[in-house]
Amino acid sequence: MTTESERSPFAKRLIKVRQEKGMSGPELAKKIGCKYGSYHHYEIKANPPFEILIKIIEALDVSVEYFFKPFISLADPEYTDFCEKIKIIKRNQTEWDTIKTVIERFYEKIIDTKHKEDPPEEGDADRLTMNE
Repeated sequence: MTTESERSPFAKRLIKVRQEKGMSGPELAKKIGCKYGSYHHYEIKANPPFEILIKIIEALDVSVEYFFKPFISLADPEYTDFCEKIKIIKRNQTEWDTIKTVIERFYEKIIDTKHKEDPPEEGDADRLTMNE
């Protein structure tokens, strides 16, 4: 059994929002179209592939930035670009396909650097405003 301290920041946020939405792990796995065994790894330490991340975001009806918050650095120039693209998506859903690549690149950067440094404190991420 995995302890809370062994879980990745992504896993902790995933479990938290899933529980807040009143869903079980098997229910969410079914909703996103994957086997529970695969999904369960995302609640431990594994980061889902981008396509699964998007399905999770849509199934849980959370903002894209919800899972990125612990990793966002205000000093990162990609952060500004990321926020601007999110604002476009929020205004115009037809932009979704054109912006997916920017979000995917940002997500891959997070995965690549997640072991190099600790994410900002939760309070720091909560100060970030992604809405207009």
